Amino acid sequence: MIDLRILSQAYFSREHVARHQLDSYNHFLLNNLQKVVDEQRVIETDIESRGKGNEPVSVELGDLKILKPLVREADGSQSELYPGEARLRNITYAAPIQLDLTLVQGGVRHEPVTATIGQLPIMVGSVACNLYGMTDEERIAHGEDPLDPGGYFIVNGTERVLMTLEDLASNKIMTEYTERYNERIYVAKVFSQFRGYRALVVVERNRKNLLEVTFPSVAGHLRFVDMMRALGMTSDADIVRAVSTDEEILTFMMQNLEE
Repeated sequence: MIDLRILSQAYFSREHVARHQLDSYNHFLLNNLQKVVDEQRVIETDIESRGKGNEPVSVELGDLKILKPLVREADGSQSELYPGEARLRNITYAAPIQLDLTLVQGGVRHEPVTATIGQLPIMVGSVACNLYGMTDEERIAHGEDPLDPGGYFIVNGTERVLMTLEDLASNKIMTEYTERYNERIYVAKVFSQFRGYRALVVVERNRKNLLEVTFPSVAGHLRFVDMMRALGMTSDADIVRAVSTDEEILTFMMQNLEE
């Protein structure tokens, strides 16, 4: 019999079920966002600087910073935004994104400036959340639930959570075996993906030691040898060498050629 008290205590503990969501988002904020900027680093423009021999103008990207969530009022004033207020006012719990920009004109570097380039939705309970590091009493004082696990976003007043999805990697060969008719069948699979098109290709070594290939758009099974010949390998030796040079594998490959 499961003790429900232990489950409830584990759920409302500091290491709760949303921990993986918070850790992932925090890593995104502290590491991956800056990596995206560093990969671009320089933005080339079509603007030509005046008086500099028509030399090009570019913008160098610097440090990126995520502020705490703010709300802008109708009179232009700003104040800290908390999750409860975002729910009540049907607004997005988001924070400004600031980026250091340096203008380069004709080889001359100007003084860097810090610009706000957008708003980033903030996960409740993350390092960028206004509730981060607060005690239970401080949360209650701001009208927040001290037992709220966080790990979700608030978009236009509605709570949104990221659903994790496990998927098989594209263009990676996976091998396995299965039982069929009391025989062990060896299978190799690959989700072939190119320019957005994704298709599952399966190669089976059946109980007769024959290799068969399956494609989504082709009904039934194709003999591996026939497919390789259709791709331009007319020589039996080329087909065998394309698979392996191992002696044990060569033995059953000869069976495929003879069928």
